[in-house]
Amino acid sequence: MSLINSKLFNARKSLRADAAKIKEFDGRLKMAASEIQKVFEMFPPSLRRRVSVGAEAWSETVRFSLSFDGLSSFKDKNLTRVLERFADWESTTTDYTFSMPNRDFYFTYKHPCGLTFRVGIYAYVKSDSPTCRVVVKGVKQRVIEEEIREIVCE
Repeated sequence: MSLINSKLFNARKSLRADAAKIKEFDGRLKMAASEIQKVFEMFPPSLRRRVSVGAEAWSETVRFSLSFDGLSSFKDKNLTRVLERFADWESTTTDYTFSMPNRDFYFTYKHPCGLTFRVGIYAYVKSDSPTCRVVVKGVKQRVIEEEIREIVCE
């Protein structure tokens, strides 16, 4: 077998394995459709049109995401109502303080059916909010030492 045929054979073998994984995951999604629907229904009816839903075969994860733009604060009624519904799930947050206050809330639940449900709520507060702003609380100085290299040929 030539080298190119060998590489193509391996590529096709890998594609078949990928296709099998996707097919298996698709079957699991169909079996868990009612559970996925229950998670979707945790979002308030008035906000469901804005919820994005996706699935990742490799991590066996179903993702839900919802963004809130132009909030006056993180105490916004619609935002807190959604956050309360996922309060029992494992959670993390990430703050972004570059210009306007931005906080990402992540909720994760490993369902007994083997799927992981991950909810991302992205909250963006207006930059001119009277109640929430980005402030400098200190300065962190970093010293970076970097080697300077060159190619030397004899």
